[in-house]
Amino acid sequence: MGVENNWIEWSGGERPVPRGALIIAECRDRREMLMGAADLRWTHQGDYRDIVRYRVIEPKSDADGWVEWNGGCNGLCPVPDDTIVECRFRDGGDNLCESAGQFRWGREGNGGDIVAYRVVEHPAPVEPKPATGVNATLAERGSRYGAFRDNAGVTQSIKAILDGHPRWHTLTACQRESLHHIASKIARIMNGDSNYLDNWHDIACYAMLVEKDINEGGEK
Repeated sequence: MGVENNWIEWSGGERPVPRGALIIAECRDRREMLMGAADLRWTHQGDYRDIVRYRVIEPKSDADGWVEWNGGCNGLCPVPDDTIVECRFRDGGDNLCESAGQFRWGREGNGGDIVAYRVVEHPAPVEPKPATGVNATLAERGSRYGAFRDNAGVTQSIKAILDGHPRWHTLTACQRESLHHIASKIARIMNGDSNYLDNWHDIACYAMLVEKDINEGGEK
């Protein structure tokens, strides 16, 4: 495989560059194409579309190595997945330094969109910052109850079954509300620490509230 004026001769095979790399490829019929690497056919099949040489369009960076990013080629990662990169985000939040494959490179029009990145040649070890305030509360509850997204999924699934039952609206408001709260506690038990007594205690309390309401005559 030879190199001439940044052109690399190609005789077919597996894609030699990251999926998100921007490529000028020359085909067997001398036609040139400017495309993302993932959209090109790199194997040879003996027809006019076979790539015979290519060159990579290197992104321009500023003096500090930052490359502006607008979503690139179909939102594909522009560097090998295991490359350590530092990213800036649309919402102006803290820069994150991770392997490139951990990031979302596409555009969704929200604060999590990457607006710039740079390759970190020798990443310094990151000292973990102790969580404070709301973050500390979320971290502590996440370790005990499981991820909020997982809990939400289980809770909503249980509620959907309850709400869809033909007798659901024959229950009193107290009974319906109690079952909804119990659904949330069940999700925490399933996704978090199942031996955490408060969850079981809360379920018993919600059941006792319904019992108390029934004993007092329920809804008038």
